[in-house]
Amino acid sequence: MELFRRMVFNAMVTNNDDHPRNHALLQVDGGWRLSPAYDIVPVPATSKERRDLALDVGTFGRAASIYNLLSQPEVFGLSLNAARAEIDRMRQKVSGWQGLFNHHGVSATDIEKIAPAMLPESFERTAPSDPVWQATRTTARSSSAFFLAPGPPPEPARTAHPPGTFPFPSIVSSRLLNRQRPSSLRQ
Repeated sequence: MELFRRMVFNAMVTNNDDHPRNHALLQVDGGWRLSPAYDIVPVPATSKERRDLALDVGTFGRAASIYNLLSQPEVFGLSLNAARAEIDRMRQKVSGWQGLFNHHGVSATDIEKIAPAMLPESFERTAPSDPVWQATRTTARSSSAFFLAPGPPPEPARTAHPPGTFPFPSIVSSRLLNRQRPSSLRQ
């Protein structure tokens, strides 16, 4: 659930710098958990039609919109209704961002500058525009292949992942999941 929330939050605030190194795992009591969130940078992009994140977040690649965030909720162990409910809860909290920023002394000028990044119009899209660039994966470890898909959006792919594999290798390195330390950390 936490990874889903982070993905949704990044889309809500147009954090398009959410690259794999902004996700870390901590070993706690013999298990793994996500580290606290860090390096979240809202970017007031100019497009009202579409905003893209740094990582693929669903069937439609990097599109930071509800239709994409809801395209594969089962990957996060959520039903479609549970994913929708979580997005609604988060939208309610994020929608109060200006009051929170005011309360913490952020200037009106800075609030005005960042406003286009927060809950942009494109986030609320429930279907891709026509045509849409759609990302597909042939295997969990392959790189994305993009193609132009005219007409109505295809039914989201429901990919079964082998036990012990993570469906978004770009988010969490398989090295971490296999408890192997990167060579830069080896002594």
